[in-house]
Amino acid sequence: EGCGCGQRHCTESYASMAALIKFLPAALQQPKWKGHPLLEIQGDDVCRKRAYQVRGLAARGDELCRAIFDWQSEAIGRLCRQVADSVDPHRIVIGGGFIEGGAELTARILSIVRETFRKLAFKKHADEVVIEAAAAGAQAGCLGAAPIVGSTIAIGVGAAFASHLRGEGRVVVVFLDAVQMNAEGQ
Repeated sequence: EGCGCGQRHCTESYASMAALIKFLPAALQQPKWKGHPLLEIQGDDVCRKRAYQVRGLAARGDELCRAIFDWQSEAIGRLCRQVADSVDPHRIVIGGGFIEGGAELTARILSIVRETFRKLAFKKHADEVVIEAAAAGAQAGCLGAAPIVGSTIAIGVGAAFASHLRGEGRVVVVFLDAVQMNAEGQ
């Protein structure tokens, strides 16, 4: 599927609410998920209602929903590799609703993002780039990019706050649900 921006393979096509709404129906049609709790949700705009429940179910250990977040996390890891190749950052900060979901889900997401990044990145980046969640979590975009100064690159709408990173060199801030970058990792 293409991205809402008209391009193909943007991170938004993989790791966003819009992407989830598009691919969740196909996942739920698989015989393995015949009795999945998401199928109990009915009514108007059912795809959106179901998509909004995925994070909570993933946080509670639901196999399908965790698999979806794992797949999306791999896409974010590929994005981080592309960012590292492009701007040679010292740190990549991930903010926005994608990274929120409780301590366990956030740790799982970050672990997969980091693992994917390390497998694909140049050794220098794999060894040196720190990938972390924004301290402001889902509120990161609301706080804006005003405190970010120097050689920081902000990707996405608003960008996650990073005032605690002043003087740390190049910092890339990724605010998910607003990112429009290729996640193919090629």
